[in-house]
Amino acid sequence: MPVHLTDKFVAAARAKKRANIADGVVPGLRLRISPSGVKSWAVYYRLRGNQDERLYTLGQYPDLSLGGAREEARKILARARLGEDPQRALVKAREVARLASSADGLPRFSDLCGEFVKDQSPDWRPATRASWIRYVEREIKPSLGQKTPIEIQPSDIRDFVDRIRKGVPGAKPEEWTRRPAPVSAQRAYEVLRRIFAWAVWRGRLPFSPCERAKPFERTKRSGRPGRVTKKAKAYSSEQLQNVFSAAKDTQIEHLVNLIARTGARSHEARAARWEDVELARRVWRSLPRCRRQAS
Repeated sequence: MPVHLTDKFVAAARAKKRANIADGVVPGLRLRISPSGVKSWAVYYRLRGNQDERLYTLGQYPDLSLGGAREEARKILARARLGEDPQRALVKAREVARLASSADGLPRFSDLCGEFVKDQSPDWRPATRASWIRYVEREIKPSLGQKTPIEIQPSDIRDFVDRIRKGVPGAKPEEWTRRPAPVSAQRAYEVLRRIFAWAVWRGRLPFSPCERAKPFERTKRSGRPGRVTKKAKAYSSEQLQNVFSAAKDTQIEHLVNLIARTGARSHEARAARWEDVELARRVWRSLPRCRRQAS
């Protein structure tokens, strides 16, 4: 049961066995008391879409007062509501400090991008290779290349995507300006997501910050409003018979028959021309409209 903690109560609190006293003012804040008399503050939080509670230790009492603990707990809960995992970020910060103290130093994210391209690009198609390398060199490296891979947060991913998607309309003349490009933002994010996934697979990173960013991915939650993805559904024999019957003796009778038997897209079937059909070989070549017009 939560208790309205006061400075007097915290100073006098004792416990014969380990106890966690919930604060009635800030949800999630706990006063932890050990049998030896040591008191510390912790905050429990949940991430969006995950009901498991996570623990973040704030500090010991009296080094951290009741008022200070409440202020820090509110910050941690606010970060969790935005999709960030404060405890994971703390572990990552400690890893950064450990690596920074090593003699080798820390590689930059631009170096990791170069390793990704060198390792993966031989398997790409030429068009994919040119497109992905362009996104790496023109979008990803200028924005995130100077950071170390482990420093990049989900908020950095979201800022990177928004900068491309919404553009930079208020930039000064000497700064880099661009128009809003939502399609490029989605493609650049996909390349960035692949880089981090490759780094995790190679053991270069413990996890990917894109796991928490996901600016273009929505999770379907039962009982909550949101976009519902419709699943593909095959027509039954009875439904196909109804479609053929409805189209009989109409202008689309042969069109429906062509789509049903070939599985072609509707716009492809409607754009078909006799010059695309080789009757001798019984082959239909669907040519792009631009080639048709050129011929």
